[in-house]
Amino acid sequence: MSAKSGNAFVSKIIFCSCVFFIIGILIGLVLQNAFWLVGGVFLFLSLISLFFVKKSKWVFIISLIFLFIGFVRIEYFQKNDFEKQVEKFFGAEKEILGTIIKEPDISQTSQKIVVKLEEINNEKIEVKERILAFVPFYPQYEYGQRVEILGKIEEPPDFEEFDYKEYLSRQRIFAVSFSPEVKVVENENQLSIFQKFFKTILTAKNNLRQSIYRNFSADKSLLLGAIILGDKSRLSPELEETLNKAGIRHLTAISGMHVMILTNILMSALLAVGLWRKQAFAVTVILILLFIILTGFQASTIRAGIMGFLYLLGQILGRQNDSARAIMFGGAVMLAFNPFLLKDIGFQLSFLAVMGINYLFPVFSRWLRRIPNVLELRNVLAMSLAAQIFTLPILISNFGYISLVAPITNVLILPLLPFILVFGFLSALCGLFAGIFALIFVFPCHIILSYLQIVSNFFASLSFSSINLKISWTWIIFYYLFLSYLVIRWKKDHRFQIAGF
Repeated sequence: MSAKSGNAFVSKIIFCSCVFFIIGILIGLVLQNAFWLVGGVFLFLSLISLFFVKKSKWVFIISLIFLFIGFVRIEYFQKNDFEKQVEKFFGAEKEILGTIIKEPDISQTSQKIVVKLEEINNEKIEVKERILAFVPFYPQYEYGQRVEILGKIEEPPDFEEFDYKEYLSRQRIFAVSFSPEVKVVENENQLSIFQKFFKTILTAKNNLRQSIYRNFSADKSLLLGAIILGDKSRLSPELEETLNKAGIRHLTAISGMHVMILTNILMSALLAVGLWRKQAFAVTVILILLFIILTGFQASTIRAGIMGFLYLLGQILGRQNDSARAIMFGGAVMLAFNPFLLKDIGFQLSFLAVMGINYLFPVFSRWLRRIPNVLELRNVLAMSLAAQIFTLPILISNFGYISLVAPITNVLILPLLPFILVFGFLSALCGLFAGIFALIFVFPCHIILSYLQIVSNFFASLSFSSINLKISWTWIIFYYLFLSYLVIRWKKDHRFQIAGF
């Protein structure tokens, strides 16, 4: 076996192992408490493969092993989570002592704080339990504060169209409290070096937020804050609905597609000014890292940033398969730490969007080659279509509708996203130190945001902008199987090549 074929064999094993590891986690989520059944099937298939599978025998066997490892991982994770000390306190009013471990999620009328429990009625809590408290808008609380909470502890409610309890469990939150009394005991509860750094980042983020509020009108400041700071919870329901119908909600919900389009535009711009590919790659990675820091290390932003980085890394290596393997490996590693991420729509959309761009961006780039690539219009449209095809069933399944105008609105708006980020950030930064000079950046940012609002309002108002749909998991599975078949056929027929910068 030559060195080249040996490397290809190892790469194939790694890719297949990651795929089957993820499938194993999925099986564990669907078939809970079925360890012996899955173990028996695994043993049976392993024995069969030893005698009857000749081609790629060891790839198949190792893949089966990782499928079983994925299943065992989710089984252990679920059993560990079910041993929750806090359940015995449900329905009773208790006194809780704990520390706020996340940036408070502030909406227009209230705020939600996540508290890591230390004591309940002076009883120590050994397991890393968390509780979500719904409290009034004022007074506002901060990350790192140690608080006493007096209120009723309840099991998270379930809604007809949304499993809120499951959603919170992915964040290791197993209890909620509505309108409790909250008293700050300490402003900083023995914070570690990283926690102090994170608190400093959040303080800087809040200063930028206040600067944005001073420099822009209410509607534009909330929109800009959602785009550059990740403050999507502060948007009004009406604005969220408009962005949804227009198909540009991802501007305020940092996803893999958002980051990929941003990195593509950044890479192209940096190459256009004369940087080499590796230099442009390094600068782009640094800018994405700064963006992650700016949003306060939000989990969704970190995941999207990792996906974007892995895709870019594969592009620099020069082969489409490298990007796919890197993305799959990154997804498997994240799921190894928290298998419940597989049920998280943010993870699903980021993962699928980046995989879609990796495989279908070259296809659409060729089909749309007659469209001029001014301001990256063709690339933005190709990326948007590629990502939407891969994420379409998940979007319909979770939100119950599809935006028919999304390809048009994305072409009209996404090329301006870097300008919104740059002008928005500089206007907020200058507003902190030199208020009058901030107007230099406020004015162009104001114009772009006004344009964004006009486009989104117009297309969202059209009667055919979106349609309501409901699909079953059977159709979702069939859709992705058929999509996989098409991708494999396209690759074999050499109908597209790797998209390079």
